[in-house]
Amino acid sequence: MINSLVAQVIWQEDFESYVPDSILEPQSSEWVGWGNAVTSTYVTEDTASSGTQAMKIWNSSVPGAGVAVSDVLHKFGDSTTGRYMLNFKVYVPSIYNGVSTGTYWNIQHAVDANNFGLEWAMEIYLNPKGAQSTI
Repeated sequence: MINSLVAQVIWQEDFESYVPDSILEPQSSEWVGWGNAVTSTYVTEDTASSGTQAMKIWNSSVPGAGVAVSDVLHKFGDSTTGRYMLNFKVYVPSIYNGVSTGTYWNIQHAVDANNFGLEWAMEIYLNPKGAQSTI
């Protein structure tokens, strides 16, 4: 008996359809700010893995942002059974404005109606100098 796996892409994003150098959330029904805030999450042409555009996550105030952080959510729907693989690339500069940088992201089990996380599935930290931790 031969077992075969059938993979199906249920979502993908390349940011090419968005206006560059502008805030992401008003351009997309799939991306929302934490607590429904309009964040400083930007569509950028600074650095991209493929194509010419990417999402820029940073803590800075930009025109039109309600908060000076890039705390943005993508809702994947009610995926409660089966197996899923999430794959993305992250560019983290070693120094930004003279400060060592790192990054963080998490996966939520549940999000409320106001787009606040209710239950974290996992958190990933990439700290300066390449140290990492998972919670």
